[in-house]
Order: sequence, then structure tokens, then C-alpha cells
Amino acid sequence: MLPYLDQQALFEQFDLTEPWDGPTNAGLLSQMPNTYRLHTIDDDNKTATNYVAVVGEKTMWSGAEGRPNGFSTDGSLNTLLVAEFVGRPIPWTKPEDLLFDEMDMTVDSDNGICSVLTPPAFLDAGGFVHYLPSDTDQDTVRAWLTAQGGEPIGELPKSRDGRLRPRKPR
Repeated sequence: MLPYLDQQALFEQFDLTEPWDGPTNAGLLSQMPNTYRLHTIDDDNKTATNYVAVVGEKTMWSGAEGRPNGFSTDGSLNTLLVAEFVGRPIPWTKPEDLLFDEMDMTVDSDNGICSVLTPPAFLDAGGFVHYLPSDTDQDTVRAWLTAQGGEPIGELPKSRDGRLRPRKPR
């Protein structure tokens, strides 16, 4: 993703023959681009990303690789691509995401789409930001995660700018 985020120079510093936490790559953790961090997070952990893919047989991500164009028969505007996640710190260089089969499909769970902002947000495959109100039912969450489920999907609030939400009370 780095070359697509105008981070070619940073990308070229990675040693792709090493694991994410190998000697060369571990030294790059402190150079996390702001794009990988939710804008309202202000803590001491400057190396954890707040955005994840949901990986699984039925999702847009089968693993390290995305799906080919046209994979989503539900339509790009009805399929989740990337979601907010603050459930546990994930180093931005670590190949770790949420696993569809392990999610509880509830909003604001530490094992699902969760945020310090309310409501949590995700990006659909068409480039729109959607919000998941806390009372979103599990079937609706599951429907947004699957790319070929054919489930009916209710309308969720959406915006081109996910920053326009209040922070949750502490």
C-alpha cells in the first residue's frame, strides 16, 4: 500500500526477505505514516495501526492478497473493504487483520469493528465511509463483511469524511 500513499521512499527501505519484525523492518516501525492511524488517537503507541481488513473466505480479503475486480457480486458499495479497529494494538507493519470466522459481529467489540469515535466507521469497496451505529444487528454486520452473500443490506449513515464524529466519552 505504501507506494499508493506517496510513501515509495519508505517502501524501498523495507527488506521483503525479512519478516515484518526482522532487524531491518523493525527499525521502520517508528516511521508509520499518519494514514495508518486514526486521527483522534493521541497516546504513546505511535506504531499501532487503527485500520484493518477483515480476512476470510467470504470477504474482500482472502489473506495477504485482495480479490480480483468483479469478485464482489454484492456490489462495491455494499461490501466492506477496511474498518476501524482499536481493540488491541497491531504494529502497522505486522500482517495481522481481523479474521471473519473469529469475529462476534457486534459493534464496538474488541473482536470486531471498534473505534474511539462514535459510531465506528468502515470504508466500502467503492470508497465511501459508512458508520455502524452501536445497535447494528449481527446479520447486518455480517452482510457488509461478505462480498458474495446476496444478503439484503440496510442503509447505514455514510460520509466522504469519517473524521466528522464525536469522540466517545472516556
